[in-house]
Amino acid sequence: MIERGDEVLHRPTGEAWVVKRAGTDSEGEYVEPAGWPPCRARAVDCDLVAKGKHLALLDSEGSE
Repeated sequence: MIERGDEVLHRPTGEAWVVKRAGTDSEGEYVEPAGWPPCRARAVDCDLVAKGKHLALLDSEGSE
């Protein structure tokens, strides 16, 4: 299961993402990456690269 702070590879774009938020909606599991522009992707389109690698960064002062 992908969780906040994980690093994932979003296969459709080839981008490495830091997961800001992850959860489940009516369509299944999703992830929302940190950064701009805000977006949401299906978790099934992502491969876990590093578990919890960026959690301290997301929890640091000034991070939204």
